Amino acid sequence: VAVISLGICNLELITEPCGSQAADTVILETAKRLKTTAGRASHISRAESGEFFLVTKLMDMDSLRMLCEVLLGSTTQVLEVNEYSIEIETCAGIAFGQAENFKALCDQAHIAKNRAHIGTYGFFDEGMNGVSKERLLLSYSLKKAINDSQLKLFYQPQVCPKTMRVMGVEALARWNSPEHGNVSPEKFIQLAEKIGEIDKLTLWAIKTACEQMSHWRSIGVYVPKVSVNLSQLNLNLDGLPLYVERILNAFHLPASCLVLEITETATSELTDDKLNMLRALRDIGVGLSMDDFGTGYASLTYLKRFPIDVLKIDRSFVQDIGIDSDDEAIIESTLTLAHSLGKECVAELSLIHI
Repeated sequence: VAVISLGICNLELITEPCGSQAADTVILETAKRLKTTAGRASHISRAESGEFFLVTKLMDMDSLRMLCEVLLGSTTQVLEVNEYSIEIETCAGIAFGQAENFKALCDQAHIAKNRAHIGTYGFFDEGMNGVSKERLLLSYSLKKAINDSQLKLFYQPQVCPKTMRVMGVEALARWNSPEHGNVSPEKFIQLAEKIGEIDKLTLWAIKTACEQMSHWRSIGVYVPKVSVNLSQLNLNLDGLPLYVERILNAFHLPASCLVLEITETATSELTDDKLNMLRALRDIGVGLSMDDFGTGYASLTYLKRFPIDVLKIDRSFVQDIGIDSDDEAIIESTLTLAHSLGKECVAELSLIHI
């Protein structure tokens, strides 16, 4: 048999501004369209909020490709829900094998679906697995942690060395898994990118950080800004600026109190569409920061093109201040550059206003 996993890619972005009732309507309408399109030759079940599994006896590649294209065409459409015009975005993954390995086929189709882009499909191959059972188990645990809010944000202060005033905080995601213990951020963030969960993780971080900022202000604790890390993959989310704007409005926060960070290495790989996404975020008043500055391959051309407000010096240059004169020269040059461009400069644990 063959198993097709079809997922609604933008369900999270639908739920936040339009409400859970609208999201439920989208799920029901998607199920109806799948049932109508697939016909009686296939069996359909819903796995979780925005994912469906379709089982078919079609086994040749061309027939499966054609079926996936029809399924995606029928589900990737605009739906009118109350006063909202919602564009449903779907993607799919395909796996095939022996029926007695049905659970494994579902797992494989799910992995292939998470590797596919919006409006496309992909076939599972063994190279997608990371190929270890441990990694697959970690993937399931991470999905559950994101959906059940098991991750926590910790806030690292950014302090002006001249006044010792807190100028902002950086939100850092941490995961203490009941099954796997403390999982390093590098490991679970890279995993989230590979299994298609990075959008959920980032949207959760933005919402949680804004909620915390609102709480601090309600009890008289004033923190000027909170920084949240963006993955380059997040810039494929067409509704990201609208989501951020709605979250800020929901917690009665000015856009200037949120800074979104993207690494220097990622900026050198930005397409025009992704640069336009960053400009759209900046247009609503959100700050943008280039993280790990000095470790990637960004040139002065990228500094000119990339609409940033903050240069964040990588910690590798800061840790040897007073020991390595080369590092000190690099930091001094970066401060001069930031000053000339009218930008702030942040180093590990320090925000320097110049």
